[in-house]
Amino acid sequence: MVRCCLAFGPNDGFIFMSPTRWSSQNFPSEICDLARGPPACKEIYEVALAPNGAFCVIYSAMNGQMMLTRDRLPNDLETWLVPISGGGVSAARDLPTLNVCLGPNESFFAFDKNGAIWDGLPDAFETALVGLRTSYGSFLPGKDPQGVSLGADDTYIMTTVDGGGIWDLRGTNDFLHNYLSQLKTRKNLTFVLSPCHTGTSLVISTDGATSANVPPSTLPYCRDFQNDWRDSVHREKRQVSYGNAAHQASHIASGGMHAAQHLYNAVNDNANNFSNAGGGGGGDNSGFWTDTFGNILNNAGSTDPSSFWDPISNVASAFFQ
Repeated sequence: MVRCCLAFGPNDGFIFMSPTRWSSQNFPSEICDLARGPPACKEIYEVALAPNGAFCVIYSAMNGQMMLTRDRLPNDLETWLVPISGGGVSAARDLPTLNVCLGPNESFFAFDKNGAIWDGLPDAFETALVGLRTSYGSFLPGKDPQGVSLGADDTYIMTTVDGGGIWDLRGTNDFLHNYLSQLKTRKNLTFVLSPCHTGTSLVISTDGATSANVPPSTLPYCRDFQNDWRDSVHREKRQVSYGNAAHQASHIASGGMHAAQHLYNAVNDNANNFSNAGGGGGGDNSGFWTDTFGNILNNAGSTDPSSFWDPISNVASAFFQ
């Protein structure tokens, strides 16, 4: 399985990690050192960076062991992850399924298969979460988080494992809002908002499609990321298809050999019966995603199936003035 990972930070900072390359700008050196790979790490699974410089990285060491490194996390989140100062990660945490999102004003949302924690969320987000949980505090069936992103100016997106979602983009990205509203399901999609710059976002699909809204200084690096993600996903699909086709051909050939052998035996049996008896007779949303990606209302109000995926549009310059 191919993977990618990315995050936005202050001062037009970013880190893009796709299957065969990575790039960064104005990002903490501790994270970039890990992104360089061996011997520091084998693979990065999750990166979160807050506007105040707090960060959390989940990665695998060269021996395959899952690791967690972080700095300046909010106290409640730090204790949830590492209960004893200087100690190891809590036994209750499951690093392979852990997701950590850091937002503005020390807001955060973290979850794994064993639980979730959040604080400082926009009021609208907190209110929406009430409707997704039981009276005991656990999430309703199918409403567990699939992904969470906290953006600037109280914007947020949360998708759920059943394909649902809650979001508030507050007029900062009407194109993305329209897309989210018209989706039949939000499975297999990752939404990343910048916690520092209003309107900056990147949407990633497991089928290789992407859509980005990024600052001008980020454009060439984002395009490299998009191209590598698309090419890597398609390359893996071809390899899987080739392997399946080879297996199927082998199975068909094997089946044909068996059929030929049965026919040969039957002919022999008939011949034997004839000679011996003197006259006897022998005894994989996959088609959905391919067909409907980008089939949304664009800003002009017309339906354009190519309008959402792949092209990059600049964030309005007003956002950075």
